[in-house]
Amino acid sequence: MPSMLPCLHQSHCDGQLQDKQCPDEDFEVLVRSDSSLSPSSGSWACSSTFDYSEAKGVQEVQQFQQEQPHHDTVACNGPVTAADRASTVDSMTCAVALLQLPSDALFLSVSLLDRCLARLPMTAAADAEALSLLSTACLWIAAKFEQCVVPPSSCFLAASQQCSSPHNRQLLVACEAHVLQALDYRAVPRPTIKACLHAIFAASGASTATPESTQMTLCAAYLCEMSLLEARLVPFMPSQVAAAAFAGASLLTGSPLAHGQLLAATGYSLAQLKQPLQLLLSVHHVLYQGRALPPDSMYATARRYMAADKAWIGLLPSIASTDDPRLKRADIVEV
Repeated sequence: MPSMLPCLHQSHCDGQLQDKQCPDEDFEVLVRSDSSLSPSSGSWACSSTFDYSEAKGVQEVQQFQQEQPHHDTVACNGPVTAADRASTVDSMTCAVALLQLPSDALFLSVSLLDRCLARLPMTAAADAEALSLLSTACLWIAAKFEQCVVPPSSCFLAASQQCSSPHNRQLLVACEAHVLQALDYRAVPRPTIKACLHAIFAASGASTATPESTQMTLCAAYLCEMSLLEARLVPFMPSQVAAAAFAGASLLTGSPLAHGQLLAATGYSLAQLKQPLQLLLSVHHVLYQGRALPPDSMYATARRYMAADKAWIGLLPSIASTDDPRLKRADIVEV
C-alpha cells in the first residue's frame, strides 16, 4: 500500500534553539517520511483522565478506551490536507526537541491537534498561519499537562518559527482557551499511543533488558513516533496503532511473534491489526528510502534516528515485498 506522506522537504528546525536536544530517555525515536502522512493549576485537565501509570496491562488500557467516545478523530480531509498535517506534525516534533520536552508531550499534542481539527469548522485551520498557531497551542497545553516546569509562551512561538511579539503571545493564550473549550477541557480522554505501547511492553515482558527486547523497544518506539505523521492512522485507536507498531518491530528486527503471543501481548488479533500494520510498514519503507538524504531534508523523527547511537534503527531495511525473508519466518503477518 503506497504511503501518502508529502515529499521529503527541508526542515524547519533552524534558528537560535537548534543546538538543544530532546532528552527523552525512556522513549527515544526519530524519523522523517514521505507519506501522507489557569492552566498551571491543572483545572483544565480532563476529569476522566486515564492514569496509565497505574494500568495493569494492555487489556485495562483497551477497556478504558472502549468506554470513551471515539467520534473526535477522523482522517485529514477538507482544507487541511494530509501533506499539511504531516508538515505540521514534523514542525511540532522539531519544537519538542528544541524545547527539550519529553516525547509524551509530542504524542499528547498531536492527539489534541487531531481532535481540534475534527471538531473545528472545516475552514477554521485552512490558513497556514492559523494551523501553526493551533499546533503551538496544542503543544503548549500538552507541555503543561506533562511537565512541572514549562518554558514561557515566547519560547514555544520561537521554537515554532513564529514571532514572539506581545500580540502573538496574546493570540497564543486566546488560542489555548479556544482549544480547551472546543475539547470540553478534556485534555486526555484516553491514553496516547506511547502510553499504550508501554502497557504492551509490560504485558509482553519486552521491557526486560535483553539485547532482543532493547531492539524491539526502540524499533517499536520509532514506529509509534513515525505513525504520528500518517493521517490515515488517525481513525485507529491508540492501542491499535501501538499494537501494530509492536508487531511491525518484531518483523523488522527479525524476531516475529506467534499469533498467540501477539494476542496475549496486545489484545488484538492479526486481522484487527492488518490495515494499520500495512500503513506503518509503508511509511517505514518511505523513510528507509530517504536514508541517504541530507539531514536537513529528512523529517525530524528520521533525523534523530540517524544519530550515531541509534543509526541502526534508521537503517533497518524496510519490508518492500512479500518475498522478504522476515515475512517467511513470521507466523503473524500476511501483508
